[in-house]
Amino acid sequence: MHKTIQLELLKLDLGNYRTGSGSTGQRDAIRKMLDDQKEKLFRLASDIQENGLNPTEAFLVTPDPDEKGHFIVKDGNRRLTALLLMKGPEHAASSPHKRQFEELAVAFKDHSILRDGVTCYISSDPKEINTWMWRRHGGEQNGIGLVTWNSAQKGLYEVDQSIRTRLFALVLRYLQGKGQLTQEMEDYLLNNASTVDRLFETKGFRETLGIIIDSGAVSFQNGDEEAGAKLLGEIVREMSNITVAHLMTVEQRNAFAEQFLLLSVAGPAPQTIPSTGPGTSKAGATSKP
Repeated sequence: MHKTIQLELLKLDLGNYRTGSGSTGQRDAIRKMLDDQKEKLFRLASDIQENGLNPTEAFLVTPDPDEKGHFIVKDGNRRLTALLLMKGPEHAASSPHKRQFEELAVAFKDHSILRDGVTCYISSDPKEINTWMWRRHGGEQNGIGLVTWNSAQKGLYEVDQSIRTRLFALVLRYLQGKGQLTQEMEDYLLNNASTVDRLFETKGFRETLGIIIDSGAVSFQNGDEEAGAKLLGEIVREMSNITVAHLMTVEQRNAFAEQFLLLSVAGPAPQTIPSTGPGTSKAGATSKP
């Protein structure tokens, strides 16, 4: 069952798999976790201080057989250690991050976690506990474990959230926005993300065709978005017909651009000349009626 439990009622698992051989006590468990996680533990603590605990991940706990009303954390020992170090930074005395934990502790003393506690799932059944621990840490397990995003899926998220620029994702989202993305094109872009990145990272390839990628956005030198979308679509379609070996070198990628010269969007954007009234020519002279 799920229950909110106060921090002072939770104990680290002295046999936690991250810390090797059994710890002799709670202080020793904290020290070993610090030794194992190092900078990662400070970063986790900083993130908890800023964003709180992940609401999708409850602590997995079991009642402490030696102290009634207390619980041993079976899964979530990294998070608990980070919390304990912000609550009591003196436990980081031997860590190079001691001062950083002391700084976090100043702000953490007013954190809602100290007041409200943390969400836990309580189980007294070792078999159930081990099942959920293995689901969390045992890899994909043919789909029943934790299946993480692959590189392309992460890339799409990074572009959507403006975290990092992945060129394959910019091309995919541009074609999608223009209604030009077919399922075959999407499949190719997702399955060949690194190859697409390399091609569009090649300066000569982009400049030859007038493709501009700047500040996480796709545009075209002559400003013709319809023609640009058509060009990108043709590039992706042609890429799906060749192997990666054809695009390995910069020279190959630059040469690849020559296939699309008739679709190029290079060149100056068309100038819009203001009209001064009926019968005015481009040069500003009045044409004959």
